[in-house]
Amino acid sequence: KFIVTLPANTNISTNYTQEKMQNSEKRTRISVSKTPNTNFWQKDINLKDKSTMHLKATVKDFFSIKDDRDLIAFYDIYNNDANGLKGRKIFALGEGSNTVFVNPVIDAVILKMDLCGYNIIRSNEDNVWVCCKSGVLFRDFVWEMCENNYSGLENLSGIYGTVGAAPVQNIGAYGMEVKDTIDSVRYFDMNDGKFHTISNKDCNFGYRNSIFKNGFPNNTRFNR
Repeated sequence: KFIVTLPANTNISTNYTQEKMQNSEKRTRISVSKTPNTNFWQKDINLKDKSTMHLKATVKDFFSIKDDRDLIAFYDIYNNDANGLKGRKIFALGEGSNTVFVNPVIDAVILKMDLCGYNIIRSNEDNVWVCCKSGVLFRDFVWEMCENNYSGLENLSGIYGTVGAAPVQNIGAYGMEVKDTIDSVRYFDMNDGKFHTISNKDCNFGYRNSIFKNGFPNNTRFNR
């Protein structure tokens, strides 16, 4: 998840208004699910409906991650030799809007990042600090902020993908990048099984680039 700092009670640019009129998609992933995660670990899952291209593929081990406890549980399962997962490649999947499953059988462990919800953690007369979880659709998060008169993200409305993927690519549009509002990013480290928080400065943001994309050691797996 990440924390963004947004100006409060300001005029929203026309980009957001136009995008909202063009896209009537129902926002369903902005809120936290209160149902138990009964599909935490699934076997032999068809991935056709897990990406926007709807390509047919299956994966042997599929984990639905809905909260921090699921990540910790996955860490324990993955590192238990009896489960046969240790050493296999881990692939974190968001909306699947930039994902192509080339092979009919995916030889990896897929983590579907379904962590949803956001909350305002602090505010003052000029700004609000909003913490948003990684599974929220980024465009839904932008719309939600704009509807609450929190400006700063409206130029990025309509970009596909999830909040968790946004800082990896440092997504941008119309002269703005997501790094312009990010205060910090929280991630889970598969090396030590712990959560860590990294500041905007230490994210090493560049044009469509960040420390999450290529700055960490190759043997480190991060699931934001």
